[in-house]
Amino acid sequence: MTVFVTKRPTPDKKGWLPDLSPADKYGAKEFVFEGADRVFALPAPSLHKARRKIGARFDYRSDYLLHPNTMDQMALVNCLIAILEQNPPHINMLYYDRIQQPDGSRNPRIGTYYPIRIDLRRPTQKVTEHE
Repeated sequence: MTVFVTKRPTPDKKGWLPDLSPADKYGAKEFVFEGADRVFALPAPSLHKARRKIGARFDYRSDYLLHPNTMDQMALVNCLIAILEQNPPHINMLYYDRIQQPDGSRNPRIGTYYPIRIDLRRPTQKVTEHE
């Protein structure tokens, strides 16, 4: 089981980094892109890197994709393209949710990851003569 992280987070202006440790229970983390990678600026080489690092290696039965919202959304797009090229029946992703505090608020620094399965196969549709 591997958690493929789209891009390694870098500290924000205040030095804060997202805590990815709650994802450890889903597998060992492997970063597809490093924090300094300019995925949005280098689309072709970035897609090649995603194909090499995650493409055929992503096992839809046991692996997860995690996007830590690194402000470079093209990292997520490239990873999804590389996975989808393998034509898997579904993709497992990890969704971060902030844990509700006793006062009802949600602290963005305190949360956990939940698995989400995205089915990619279309259900068989019955076509009638009226359609």
